Amino acid sequence: MFRVIRQHSAVSPFWEVGALIVDRNTFVDLTSLIYASVLDCDRWGDFLELLTVRSGGVRTHLFGHDLSAHITLGLTTAGYAPEFVESYFNYYGSINSWAPAFSKMPAGVAWPSQLMCSREKLLKSEFYADWVQPQEDVVAGGGALIFAAADRLIAFGGNIRRKDEEKLEARWLRTVDILVPHMRLAFDISRALAAKTVEAEALQTGSSLGNTAVLLLADNGFLLFANAFAEQMIREGHLLRDDMFGRVTFTDTLARGALDRCMRDMRQKLRPIALSRKLRDQNNEIEHTVRAVEYQPELHPTPMFNLAVTYWRSSLLITIDVVRNSVRAHAAFAQENGLTAAELSVAVALANGLSPTQIAEKRATSILTVRNQLRSAMSKAGVRRQIDLVRHIERSRFRHR
Repeated sequence: MFRVIRQHSAVSPFWEVGALIVDRNTFVDLTSLIYASVLDCDRWGDFLELLTVRSGGVRTHLFGHDLSAHITLGLTTAGYAPEFVESYFNYYGSINSWAPAFSKMPAGVAWPSQLMCSREKLLKSEFYADWVQPQEDVVAGGGALIFAAADRLIAFGGNIRRKDEEKLEARWLRTVDILVPHMRLAFDISRALAAKTVEAEALQTGSSLGNTAVLLLADNGFLLFANAFAEQMIREGHLLRDDMFGRVTFTDTLARGALDRCMRDMRQKLRPIALSRKLRDQNNEIEHTVRAVEYQPELHPTPMFNLAVTYWRSSLLITIDVVRNSVRAHAAFAQENGLTAAELSVAVALANGLSPTQIAEKRATSILTVRNQLRSAMSKAGVRRQIDLVRHIERSRFRHR
């Protein structure tokens, strides 16, 4: 028996006419592109282009990285002249007057540019004189940190001309506030799908994505795709169950109701469609994170799933992660395989998405030392490839959840 312990819907429960910088139809198109980016990072560029065009001239940008999800956005922009993007890379990014304060702002909330740097201070800066003012004086606007961790730093914002400040800035900031939860959910699902393997290969072959269950359900609940971990969950019947006719749902009543509402909204095209929940097993206290978003095949010319290519209606992409007791799992893995503390440390870092080079930098040691420790860990675990070592650790995490 599962009970819902937390619920969060990325969908705003209301729509205020005129409160946002775009209309309702554009908002739906924007969220569709956000969730399409789960499987195709290039869609973030399409998202910014649409937002800039429909916002009345806000110049938009998205930058950062998520090491575990193997996402590197660099600086993705729309509305800025190429020469200014290049000069920002080459020099002006290093003297950005807004950046120091922006990097310290709480994540998930839109902040106006004047809270990052006062207008008076900005106007006296080289950054303003040579980069901001020549672009039609884009002194207004603002943005939000979507995530603010060292291994996961992603920021989203926009610049507005001074003459448009009164007309656009408040609605722009409100729009950022409404879009950010959708963006967070998309990046969370990207991280779950990455799961320390090559995402595209795993999705197309159905191979294991670590301990992330991945399902694709038609709008009537029929199962279109399930990876090995999802199939295991369905067989066990503790969290997921099927009705013997190919329809899959949750065993928990509240979670099942939320899934049914997503299906109904998908059939009626009531977008955006998104769901995020926490479920806990009351018997053994196993906690799961469940996330779901709409998968629109028309936004992905190349089929991303191992399913009948003739099915081109929208479906629901669901990921389910087990929240694990990693400390206990790692200790058990080391004991079972006779790993030293150093060997365990580099093996766990590899399983967490770091490359050997990044591990060496983090541990302030040589790449040769890290490679030797990884080879020793693989030998003791009886595997020949790094990906197999990662899978061994993931299985240990699952057994000791």
